[in-house]
Amino acid sequence: MLAEWLTLSTLTLALAPQGPTATFSDNTFQNGSWTSSWLTGGGGTATGATTQVLSGNPGPAMEVSHSYVTSVGITRIEMFHLMNAAVYDPSTSGPIGTIGCQLEYRALGPNDLHAVRFVIAQGSQMFISRYPQAWWLSTSYQAWVAQGPFALTATDFVEQLGSLSYNLNSHPDFSVAGAPLTFGFGTHSDTVATTTLTVAFDNFFVAINGVPATVAVRRGNPPNPDVLRPVSTQGPAIGTTWGPVIDHSTFLPNATLDFLGFGFTPASVATPYGVLLCSPVVDSYALAAGQPFLFPIPNDPGLVGTALCLQAGSTDPASGVFLLTNALDVWVGTF
Repeated sequence: MLAEWLTLSTLTLALAPQGPTATFSDNTFQNGSWTSSWLTGGGGTATGATTQVLSGNPGPAMEVSHSYVTSVGITRIEMFHLMNAAVYDPSTSGPIGTIGCQLEYRALGPNDLHAVRFVIAQGSQMFISRYPQAWWLSTSYQAWVAQGPFALTATDFVEQLGSLSYNLNSHPDFSVAGAPLTFGFGTHSDTVATTTLTVAFDNFFVAINGVPATVAVRRGNPPNPDVLRPVSTQGPAIGTTWGPVIDHSTFLPNATLDFLGFGFTPASVATPYGVLLCSPVVDSYALAAGQPFLFPIPNDPGLVGTALCLQAGSTDPASGVFLLTNALDVWVGTF
């Protein structure tokens, strides 16, 4: 009936779920703790500068100045400010689902406008948060203003090109194949005047959030009995033990044996036993009826994003009945 039976009742290992994996913050902005660079365009000449000041919210802050030395028509400057210690390597620490970002600012004068966005450097590429997900004008010069927290995915960032244009189809790689990422924020301004525009920044914060594990019930058409249930609300996360169990309170209560098969491809094939919802079946297991199928999931970031299809069946030898259950479509995550 199923090609291979394995007894899993001894697999009871339970490890801590993997949640948000790292945070980076700065509310002092010590000189030398950030690295800034800039690009310019247009007819004039512009430079950028940063310095630590004591008039933050509270305590120290970082002032960013865009200085327009000469101007012929519109001159533009793009600055990128990277926190030297805010480095995360998804290949060793795990893939990223979302990034929580927040920052506070105060312009020094009514005309000191910067467009501000979060930035990520990965390899030789620089990515900026796109409008309107996390992109604003520093219009307040009388009070500190907080922006965020934003929950940003990889597609919320686009590549900043050296020509001061953008590649809207290029995004950072948050997967385990991605290179290390460095986080920070960017400032932009343009003007036709010869002037200096200065904005202060404080309370930078970035939280690296993992990829949530998900479980979805699929019953087919006509619907199979909805009796295959996860043993807990915790999804299939790396570094944990996870699995389903068949609820026999109303489904074949006299069953003696439960079977579980898994594959990678959802299906919908009518059979005399119900709808086959996973095909082909890659592997299969058998346990005494009502026992949970428990699987230790290795703490391997490379497993994150793996999609599996699980379906079970039960047999009642006394009545000669075998029936299939619903399927569980699962996505392996970090928490």
